[in-house]
Amino acid sequence: MFFRFAAAMSLVVLISLIGTALDKETFALRRRVSQQQYRLETLTERHARFRAQAQRLGTPVRWLNDLDEQRATLERIAQPPPDRSAKTPLLNWTAPPAETVLR
Repeated sequence: MFFRFAAAMSLVVLISLIGTALDKETFALRRRVSQQQYRLETLTERHARFRAQAQRLGTPVRWLNDLDEQRATLERIAQPPPDRSAKTPLLNWTAPPAETVLR
């Protein structure tokens, strides 16, 4: 009779230990998923911020304002692309890079 009781108690303890291990693994996986969701939200916000900054810095309106205020000058491209040179010679002008403008 003692052996049946010991076997039953061992079985109950074994089942509870397995359940505890599964709960621990479930919580670890949930934690990893929530961390990944946080990283995704952070990266999405950074992407939106960088897109807005790129649009703000790269707009032709900004270049035109700089040209109007004579903070930027137009420079001829060293060698125009061969396919555009015959068709649109006036489009071979460009503003200098931002580093040279800010000096």
